[in-house]
Amino acid sequence: MKRMAVYGIAVVLMAACAAGCGKGSYGGLKYGDIVPGDWLQANVVDAKTMKRAMWFQIFDQKGDDSIVSYYKKSSETVAGYPANVNKDKWIWILINNRIEIRLLADDEHPDFQKTEKLAEFLKRFDLTGLSKIDGAKVQGSALRKYMPKLGS
Repeated sequence: MKRMAVYGIAVVLMAACAAGCGKGSYGGLKYGDIVPGDWLQANVVDAKTMKRAMWFQIFDQKGDDSIVSYYKKSSETVAGYPANVNKDKWIWILINNRIEIRLLADDEHPDFQKTEKLAEFLKRFDLTGLSKIDGAKVQGSALRKYMPKLGS
């Protein structure tokens, strides 16, 4: 009887993994290049074709009053943050008057050339964690932990 229970649990876990494990990448996406420096830049690629679907940059704009002023003029918001949106091309947001995310669709991948899809992906960042950044200016390598979880 124990053996049947263990077997049943194993089957349930395998089914759950089949439904979800392979989908560890958001919409079949994974990271290509991730380049940290003064900021962080990453390519998001289609896991099957390896073509770039979109890319983003994360900057700590601490001390750059012109960036803060630029976003204060914006009437648009995404995920509750001031935004600059170029319909179906890109979305830029500013979090806590210092962390800027620039998310851009790739011209070669039409699936993400939709503002709604970009906004949905943008919301997968750890925006709450980014909003809590305080203190000294943060380098790109430290911003990596706030990126959305995708395939390997």
